[in-house]
Amino acid sequence: MNQTNALTRALKIEPGEGWPLSLLMAHSFFMGIAIVTFFAASSALFLTEFGSETLPYVYIASAIISTLTGMVYTWFEKWVSIRKLLIGTLFFLLLSVSAFRLGLQYTDAHWPAFGMMAWFTVLNALLSVEFWGLAGRLLDVRQAKRLFGLAGSGEMISSVIGGLLTPLFLRHYQTADLLIVSAIGLVLCMAVLVKITKQFGDRLTQTTSDTGESRSRFRDLVKSSYIIRIFLLYTLVIIVYYLIDFRFLDSARERYQNQDELARFFGLFFGIVQGITLLILTLATGLILSKFGVRIGMRIRPVLLTICTLLLIVTTLGFGPVGMLFWMALITKMVDLVFSRATSAPAFLVLYQPIDTRRRIPTQVAVESMVGPIAGGLAGGLLILLQIFGPAGVAYVPFAIFILLFAWMTVSAGVYREYRRTLSEALRGRSLEGGSLSLEEGSLVDILKAKLDGPHPGEIYLRARPPRAA
Repeated sequence: MNQTNALTRALKIEPGEGWPLSLLMAHSFFMGIAIVTFFAASSALFLTEFGSETLPYVYIASAIISTLTGMVYTWFEKWVSIRKLLIGTLFFLLLSVSAFRLGLQYTDAHWPAFGMMAWFTVLNALLSVEFWGLAGRLLDVRQAKRLFGLAGSGEMISSVIGGLLTPLFLRHYQTADLLIVSAIGLVLCMAVLVKITKQFGDRLTQTTSDTGESRSRFRDLVKSSYIIRIFLLYTLVIIVYYLIDFRFLDSARERYQNQDELARFFGLFFGIVQGITLLILTLATGLILSKFGVRIGMRIRPVLLTICTLLLIVTTLGFGPVGMLFWMALITKMVDLVFSRATSAPAFLVLYQPIDTRRRIPTQVAVESMVGPIAGGLAGGLLILLQIFGPAGVAYVPFAIFILLFAWMTVSAGVYREYRRTLSEALRGRSLEGGSLSLEEGSLVDILKAKLDGPHPGEIYLRARPPRAA
C-alpha cells in the first residue's frame, strides 16, 4: 500500500483519479495493439501485391478518404451524442478491419491490399480523435496537463510489445491474420469505452465553449498571417514525411520479397521506433522545451533529417558499401517518426498558444483535417511527376526532400518570429484571457522576462475571468 501511494505521488495522481486514468491507459494500450498490427499487415500485403511504384496513388487516395471521413465525422458530431459518436467510431473501424480480412480470405481481388494501405492513415486518425476526445471529457483542464502523458503512454507500450512480438506471431500464423489481432484490439477498446460510459457518463457531455469555438470558419482563420504560416509549415512537414515514407518503403520492398518477411520487419521497426520515442518523450522532451524553447524544438527534426538526407543522397549516387542505401533510408525514416512525436508535435502545440481562444481549436482542426490531407495529395502528385522519368526520377526523391527541408527550416524561422510577435500582441491586448499558457516553455519565459524589464511591465498581467453570478 505504501509503495502504491509513493507511486501515485511520484506520478502526481491525486485521490479519485486512479481509476479513470487506469481505464484510459487500458484503452490506449488496446488502441496501440490495433494500430501496430494493422500497420505491419497493410504495409507488407500492399508492397507484395503492388510494389512501391503504386504508393503515390495510395497517398492521394488516403488524402481523399481522410477528407471525406473528416467531413462525415464532423456532421455526426453535430447531431449525435458524444457517447454514441465514440462507440460508433470504434464499431465503424471494427467493421472496416473485418471487411478487409474477409476480403483477403474470400476473394483474389487486389482491392483489400490497396484499401488497407490507404485506410491506415484514417484508422490512426479516427482512433486518435476518439481517444483524445474521450480523455478530454473524462479529465478536466487541470487534470489533463498532469495526466494526458500517462493516459496516452499505453499506446506506445503496447506498440513496442506488439511490434517486437510480430515475428513470433508470424511463425504460426499468416500476415493477414494480424488483422484479427487488430480487430481484437478494437473490441477491447470498445469494452473499455462501454465501461467508462457506464461509470462516468455524466462527464461525456459536450460543453458550450467547444461548440462555439468550432463555428469559426476557415476563411476567418486565413485572415491571420500567423495561422497562414502555420498552415504552410505543416504542409511542408507532411510532404517531407510522405517522401521519406516512399523512399523507406521502396527500399524495404527491394530488400524483402516475401510478405511474411516484410511484416516481421515492419513489426520490429515500429516497435523499436515507439520504444525510442517513449524514452525521448520521458527523459528529454520536457527538458528541451523548458530550457531551449519552441525555437529549438522546431529545429531538431529538420536539422537531423537534413543530415540523414545528405547521407542518403551520397548513397544514392553510389558511394558507400552495397546495402547502405537501405540502412540510410531506414535511419532517415526512424529519425522522422521518432522526432515527429518527441519534438515536433509538442512544439506545434506550443505554437497554438498565442492564438485567441475562439480560433485556437478551429486552427488545430483545420491543420489535421484539411491541411494534412491536402499536403498528402500534393506529395503523391509530386511522386507521380518524378516517376514519369522512370527509375532516374525515383532516384531524385532524396534531392527533392533536401530542397523541401531547406524550405521547411526557412518557413519555421518565419513562424517563430510570428509566434513571438503574436504572443507579445496577445499579452498587450489581453486576448489570452480565458486561455492557458505553459510557463514551462523556454521561449515564453524569455518573452515574459523581456516584458517585465521593458517600459510596460503591466502588459503581462492577465486578468482572471470573474466568476459568473449565481
